Amino acid sequence: EVDPYKKPHDLLEVSPKGLVPGLKLHNYNPPRALNESTVIMDYLEDLAATKTGRSLLPSPSDPYARALIRLQSDHINRDLVPSFYRLLQARSPSAQLEAGNELHTAISTLISLFERAEREVLGGAGFLGKGEERAMKRGLGLWVEGGEMGWTDVMAGP
Repeated sequence: EVDPYKKPHDLLEVSPKGLVPGLKLHNYNPPRALNESTVIMDYLEDLAATKTGRSLLPSPSDPYARALIRLQSDHINRDLVPSFYRLLQARSPSAQLEAGNELHTAISTLISLFERAEREVLGGAGFLGKGEERAMKRGLGLWVEGGEMGWTDVMAGP
């Protein structure tokens, strides 16, 4: 945890605004740094793809499915995570209620984005149907047992 009024020099080297996340890359001389969650995710995705041949995204042969995952990620980054933190920080009952409603809306929108991916990529089979199961196992939603962790899981996880 970082005191927002006394940001350590090490953090400011990695993230000039002193925001997290930040990633320091010691495999360079001198070390290099990246900040902003989506930039770090892109870097890690590219690194994994070149080093292991694996991806958190659907296959590059399906660019539309990959784009839908990025829409989910963008929504998480712009709406879901900020509304979650607003709820944590809300002090008055009215502010808590407002923030809770915002978070509920953000979660509902994310569910709609999952349903869209299922419908448009797999043809969908309804809630908790085979289409949803296949979608999740392909990384088009949140992780399910037997599936693989995907891009959206990492973005929603924190």
